[in-house]
Amino acid sequence: MRAILIAGLLVLAALSPRPAHAADPKLELIREVIGMFPIQQSVDAMRQGMAEQLRQQLLARAPGEADKAETLITIMHTTFDEVFYDLIPITVALMERELDRVFTEDDLKNLLAFYRSETGQKALTEMPAMMQRSGQLSQQIVMQRMPVLQQKLRARMQDAGFSLQ
Repeated sequence: MRAILIAGLLVLAALSPRPAHAADPKLELIREVIGMFPIQQSVDAMRQGMAEQLRQQLLARAPGEADKAETLITIMHTTFDEVFYDLIPITVALMERELDRVFTEDDLKNLLAFYRSETGQKALTEMPAMMQRSGQLSQQIVMQRMPVLQQKLRARMQDAGFSLQ
């Protein structure tokens, strides 16, 4: 009787779905790769970049009102945190989905090996600041050229018969 009971339990265990806590090796690798990225630092850098741009714009418009600029920066930080409170979990979920879609388990292992290397560590440390600086410089170029773009678009739209008011 005892042997039948044990056999029945073994059959039930074999037919039952995997428990929710069972580890998915690929998902574990994905989460380990994501853990290598300084996501919080990137969000903080984005927020600081926005604050610095706002500060420069405010001081350019009203050079003598630095105190007001700092008050507006504080308001911007508080509002940013309210609006983007869930940015990191959303980013992580999106990264998980994309890493799962694009990379195999072997790819993920190779990524981890790279990011654990000296060069990979340097890339993780330096890349966010490099991307932020590049983005700011690119944005400056776009803003400098925007009047030319607008002028050319206006002229070409008029040449195409659009009435612009």
